[in-house]
Amino acid sequence: MKAISKITSALLVLGLGITVVSCKKETPTPTPAPTKTELITGKNWILTSYVMDNVEYYDQIASCQQDNLTIFNTNNTVTIDEGPTKCDPLDPQTSYGGAWSFNPTETLITLDGSEYELEVLNSTTLKIKNTVVNGGMTSISTITFTK
Repeated sequence: MKAISKITSALLVLGLGITVVSCKKETPTPTPAPTKTELITGKNWILTSYVMDNVEYYDQIASCQQDNLTIFNTNNTVTIDEGPTKCDPLDPQTSYGGAWSFNPTETLITLDGSEYELEVLNSTTLKIKNTVVNGGMTSISTITFTK
């Protein structure tokens, strides 16, 4: 009887050892963070704030333009979609909105020749700032888009 108990105990221990080994969890491979180009391109960005020299001008933009979508394409062009409300029903739904590019460190974005500092770029917000000095006067514009 003791021999059977020893064999059963040995098999039980062996079985537990196999179970422990087979239950070993594999370490998941971390997903790399998206690049800034991946964050900005192919998304429907909508203007939600336009501040110039600490004054918010968004409410002065026509409501038919407030629903417009800005789309940064991977070929470094910008497409403007009129959204659900067009100011002029004869306007095309989409139009060319210019060119865009990042500087090599992706801290500045050029939009149709104007350079903006990239303040925020994540999966839901794009915030850019443009500083212009003209005749000793400095003007700062901050534009915020959301998805």
